[in-house]
Amino acid sequence: MNKKRIQFIFFMIVLIFTSCSKYEYGNFSLKTPEDRLIEDTWFSNVLISKGKEHEITDNYNVKFKYFTDRKGSYTFNTETNSYIGEVRLEENKTKLVFFKINEYADLDTITSSIFNSWKINKLTNEELWIETNIENVDVEIKFYRK
Repeated sequence: MNKKRIQFIFFMIVLIFTSCSKYEYGNFSLKTPEDRLIEDTWFSNVLISKGKEHEITDNYNVKFKYFTDRKGSYTFNTETNSYIGEVRLEENKTKLVFFKINEYADLDTITSSIFNSWKINKLTNEELWIETNIENVDVEIKFYRK
């Protein structure tokens, strides 16, 4: 093959891989969304509401554990509260749906309810941006690894 054809093929491959992303912000990754989520704890002290950044006085952190068949578990902590439950990746892995544990009915049954559903705007190895609508206000939290 001639040099121009090789350059064209290389350019097309680069273009395809850099434009293939499920998320509004972010780029192509060889790691699955599940693998990117569970590697470490995510931290945030910034919440964006109505387009303005607000510092969170309670530092938020969330840790995801094992994922099988798009289901996993999470622990979400602030300085004053802690939540645990199941998390699911839905809508082609573009949404995180958090379930919180309500009660232990007996030793074999755990009831849960939807805690919140968040659209994933960005998911890289270092950043997780999620957004939802709470009482008709769009809210986004940007998590980072430390």
